[in-house]
Amino acid sequence: MGKKVLLVFNRFYPVLSGSEKFSKMIFDNLKEKGFDIDVYTLRVSDDSYKFNDRNLKREENIKGSTIKRFSLIDFRYKNRIFKFFENYGILKYYSLNFKIVSPSLLYNLKKNILKYDIVITGFLPFTSVVYPALYYSKKYKKKSIFIPQIHSTIPKTERFSYEFFHPYYKSLYEMADILVCLNTNEKEYLKNFGNKVFYLNSYIDIPEKVSKGGNGLFNILTIGTQNYEKGILTSLNAVKLLYSEFKNIKFTIVGKMDEKYLSMVKGMDFIEYHPYVTDKEKDELFLKTDIFILPSIAESFGIVSVEAHSYGIPTINSYCWGSTYIVKNGLNGYLVPFGDYLLTYNYLKQLYINQQLKKRLSENARNIALNGSDLIDGYSEGRFDKKRFNKQLDKILENLL
Repeated sequence: MGKKVLLVFNRFYPVLSGSEKFSKMIFDNLKEKGFDIDVYTLRVSDDSYKFNDRNLKREENIKGSTIKRFSLIDFRYKNRIFKFFENYGILKYYSLNFKIVSPSLLYNLKKNILKYDIVITGFLPFTSVVYPALYYSKKYKKKSIFIPQIHSTIPKTERFSYEFFHPYYKSLYEMADILVCLNTNEKEYLKNFGNKVFYLNSYIDIPEKVSKGGNGLFNILTIGTQNYEKGILTSLNAVKLLYSEFKNIKFTIVGKMDEKYLSMVKGMDFIEYHPYVTDKEKDELFLKTDIFILPSIAESFGIVSVEAHSYGIPTINSYCWGSTYIVKNGLNGYLVPFGDYLLTYNYLKQLYINQQLKKRLSENARNIALNGSDLIDGYSEGRFDKKRFNKQLDKILENLL
């Protein structure tokens, strides 16, 4: 197509949490369609956005595209100074939330924006990355796509009201030519911008055949960044209760874990911890898993839960926008209020005791992952495969160009 595209994200590959996997999918599929792409991102890999990761190269070439990573700067009393600015509406998009300051990112955006036909940016609450990308796109009449990726628990908490529903964000939505949503609640929230709101869902490689193999244990699995937001404390407390009654339990935890939770699992023989697994190792874990659990406080989509469904594994998730999009209570899994470890434990116990119930939910999860279901919003368009992703992406590009 010959169009030049600039992706502007808070983090990018090789960082690989859910958001980064999604932005890499966009990158890969645009490359396949013949777009010329560059990436601007921050030189960070942790979730605090306080430290530059010196292991990440400032600039590198991936598939013929230039990836530029810009450093953050920090200074004394930064939060206090930006809070002052926020109170007076000065530099308002830079004072919110993480208070990220990267002068080199701003300089390069202003200097190079004329090279590009399309700018794609995200995600909230990283407004100090999103705002300049949209501002310069608008100023220099470049087409823009904004992916808010709104995370919300149900009901909304004060924290998420500030991070994802701040009144300042309306002007960001107005600046963008296209808004990309990941779930039904997000689309409903953005309905006032209806003619420029489009779905784009992550995709997975769905195994056409699944040969489950057990090890004589009831295997529970969780995958993700293991912190408060992902509900690791809920998971630990629920599984510990289950283990106190039934000893043939194994709980496998995958993903970087906060130190305070890591200390809680030491010495527990029924818990197996892996900071990282390869794709092949992950597939092997799915093949022997009975129940997948990820009771996050908020998700915009939840790709790892969709992967579990494709292996015929029921999931236990919290009531949040992303999870209600892919899980229907009692059909392909269960939904619990965030932090409710007793209800989580009760669902685990039901599935442990009642093998017929577990079999039914497993068959449902697998069948829905393969064929879709009108009973679940996310699966109403069918399976989450690359064909669906490309169809959605083509629709966005047609309306943009």
